[in-house]
Amino acid sequence: MNAAARTSKKRTSDPFAFDRTDLIGVRILAGLAAVVVPLGALVVPAVTWLSGDALSRTVSWLDTAPPKIAALSEGATGEYVDSGTITLQDASPSTWLWHLLPGIVVTAATVVMCLLVWRLVGLMLSPTPFGGRTVTLLRRMAAVLTLAPVLTFVANSAADSAVRSAGMDGHGGFWMDIAPGATLTYAGFIAAGMLIAAISQAFLRGGQLQDDVDGLV
Repeated sequence: MNAAARTSKKRTSDPFAFDRTDLIGVRILAGLAAVVVPLGALVVPAVTWLSGDALSRTVSWLDTAPPKIAALSEGATGEYVDSGTITLQDASPSTWLWHLLPGIVVTAATVVMCLLVWRLVGLMLSPTPFGGRTVTLLRRMAAVLTLAPVLTFVANSAADSAVRSAGMDGHGGFWMDIAPGATLTYAGFIAAGMLIAAISQAFLRGGQLQDDVDGLV
């Protein structure tokens, strides 16, 4: 009995084995994520811009908020709690583009990640899943999960600064601040990326062992 036949027999006897139904389910979820996330992160704000509605963004004020809240430019309103919401009735195209930048980053990362997952699950049904293609896909997924939070953080800081500057006649200032909840989210994605990177090494080693076994047969 060859290796492929043994693998097929094992899959049949294991009720929790990854099968074609799981493949279809994962790909459906990946497809939905590739549509829903960009819809909320990028399409809806872009439609708001194209519809001529006001730009509204919650930004960090830090400890400089109380005196600066009164320095809002004409056509801008602000509210202060721990953070502030600036609403620009006639935001410039450049301000809108900065506002959309985090959504662009999130959309790009989501679409790339979903494509990688789509391809990866197809390899899981292969008789030899420990191939170089699997390792490459896992490493790319790890890179996306590790880099995307950093890029999203920088993009959010730049967008906040652009909106503050537009709402305060250029006196908003630039700083990089992150909320505690966002810190946990970013750290979770980075940790997941590091975990997948470690798994890719295990798959690499598994592929090498499989090659050694095949060479002995």
